[in-house]
Amino acid sequence: RDRRRVRGRLNMSFDEKKVKEYREAFQIFDTDADSKIDRDALGQLLRSLGFKPTEAEINQMMTEAGGSHLNFDKFLELLKKRCDKLKGFDEDDEIREAFRVFDKDMNGQISTEELRYLLSNVGEKMTKEEVDALLSEADPQGSGNINYGPWVEEMLQQY
Repeated sequence: RDRRRVRGRLNMSFDEKKVKEYREAFQIFDTDADSKIDRDALGQLLRSLGFKPTEAEINQMMTEAGGSHLNFDKFLELLKKRCDKLKGFDEDDEIREAFRVFDKDMNGQISTEELRYLLSNVGEKMTKEEVDALLSEADPQGSGNINYGPWVEEMLQQY
């Protein structure tokens, strides 16, 4: 009962859409599905959401969490406290950063299958047809990899 009250208070800080977005992102970085993330995952999670935390800010959040891992409720609580303190972002940077997070080799490319999964399962989910159309535009040669830098720039100019 107390847990529900705390969760309710936390969720009032963000609208339902934001909480859902944060929960979905949290689950992506909860790689062992134990409902907790560690310090490294926290940094990646915050960056994937468009924030630009410093190492000191990430360390401070983990200290406030009181351990080496934090659950979603604690993440929301800390995010609410830090929202104004974390370096801001603009929407274009948020989009670029989202691609960088999934660029495992840091070579400016992500696989079409990874992008297909993300577009189909995370955030505002796209239909198979929408995903296929987007991927054919992003990878016209069908190489299986997307050089996302120029493609993102082109998308940002169109929209």
